[in-house]
Amino acid sequence: MRNLPGVFIIAGLIIIFALLFFYLYFIKADILRLKENLKKEIKKGDIIVFFPDWEKNDILSLEGLPVIVSQDRQYLNLYGFRRAFIVKNTKTFQSKALPLLNEMLLNRKFSSGRYDVEEYALPLWNLSSQINDIGVYVSDETEKRACLKETGKYRCGDMGWQYVGLSAVDINGQQAECIWAHPIGGKNIIIETQLPRSVSGNFIIYRALASTSGFDFDKPEVITNLFINDEKVFSSAIHRQKEWQKDKFAYKSDTGRTLKIEIFSPREYKNHFCFNIEAF
Repeated sequence: MRNLPGVFIIAGLIIIFALLFFYLYFIKADILRLKENLKKEIKKGDIIVFFPDWEKNDILSLEGLPVIVSQDRQYLNLYGFRRAFIVKNTKTFQSKALPLLNEMLLNRKFSSGRYDVEEYALPLWNLSSQINDIGVYVSDETEKRACLKETGKYRCGDMGWQYVGLSAVDINGQQAECIWAHPIGGKNIIIETQLPRSVSGNFIIYRALASTSGFDFDKPEVITNLFINDEKVFSSAIHRQKEWQKDKFAYKSDTGRTLKIEIFSPREYKNHFCFNIEAF
């Protein structure tokens, strides 16, 4: 009986060492292997996105690597990066934890222990990142005039909502950053910019009406026309849908490329229109 306390101490130490061994061999080793694998892959312009974001110890273990996290259903802006490595802890990850991401093209998948990794290519160019270097105009049958440039936006009318500029809006319950371009009834909103030669000519346009829009189905639609080098390459109409509408189109040209977007609605209404264009 005198040795009983010593037995408990020895048993406790065995349990502690067993747990420590389990942690180091099965858990910590996985994250260290993941870090080494990512160190071999990561180049300038890459970003690592880790899910779920509350695995703080895992994220801290990747110190020294470019890591970004996002909360559930929060918009995650990856503009400016060339590739994204999406890391998912397979033991705790749930698909609903994914935030909204930019359009991405899957390059490949690989695993590192209990972590799944997906490598994506991100857009080479997007219109929203050029918002300070675009031309914005409003036109009708009689005139075309420039919208007044303010901080982060272009004022196209007297009402507070009549502008073009970056905005964070609610699209069917999810926050998203996009280009707000509220149509002015009976007039064209015109956006013009130059496309860089680095883009391959593969484009994605996505657009939606914010949740604050009016969704009476007898109200006017929003018409979008895209021109490259004055040639119409895309046209669509949004009529009261609440989800993002995405379309891909291609335009190949070795000459200088001018992009023009026309946004029109026949009547003024609560058309809280938001969009963006990306190119790969």
